[in-house]
Amino acid sequence: DEDKIIFFFQAEDGIRDAQESRGLGDVYKRQITTRPINRLLRRIQSIEEKIRNEGIKPKIVIVGGGSAGVELSFCFKTRWEKYYNDHIDITVLHDGEAVCPQYWNTTRNLLYQVMDKKGIRTIPYSSVTQMTEHDITFKHQKTGQETTEQADIVVWATGAESHSLASESGFDCDQNGFLYVNDNLQVNKYPEIFAGGDCINMQSQQNFPPKAGVYAVRQGPLIANNLVAMLENNQSALKKYVPQKLSLIHI
Repeated sequence: DEDKIIFFFQAEDGIRDAQESRGLGDVYKRQITTRPINRLLRRIQSIEEKIRNEGIKPKIVIVGGGSAGVELSFCFKTRWEKYYNDHIDITVLHDGEAVCPQYWNTTRNLLYQVMDKKGIRTIPYSSVTQMTEHDITFKHQKTGQETTEQADIVVWATGAESHSLASESGFDCDQNGFLYVNDNLQVNKYPEIFAGGDCINMQSQQNFPPKAGVYAVRQGPLIANNLVAMLENNQSALKKYVPQKLSLIHI
């Protein structure tokens, strides 16, 4: 039998946010999810139009205190204060002790300084329990106390959820449904299949980086190289992927 290469391309229904909003009520028209990324701008513009038609100045809640949540708080603060020519309240809810826990203390302290200067509030140990059209309820994970606040727009930045294409493939996946790949980005037990981007995890990396484009873009050229190496049956030309230790956040 001739060897075959099969390319899977999944664009319109890609990796989604692992948002906590399931079961919290049909309030999607008030939510912005960051994934799939190709729909993000359309969602922002759609909600802006709704808010403008209602004639209100919105209060924003961002759920997720990782790099994406923090950076989005800066972006929306700038975008909407320019749009309304007025102060916009933005709150970041996160489930840990501090935002961006993977960063060095000096970097994280700088982020807090910038957020404080911009008037962006952070609330730690928070888990969303209920949403309505204009409110959000969250529970403090240590005290159990529930708080309800106004939230005209809720932005979800809670990380990626695996795609069913991976979790239902029969390939080796982690407990969250992300494909296990080796150092060459080959799917476990199937060296002829390569995977990269938000759909993967690596058993050889104890602290595999979060799902972010700054890592995915570096995997693409490596996969291209390794595909050619496999086609030419040149195992020595296979390159290993080593995640960069630093990523960027725009403040």
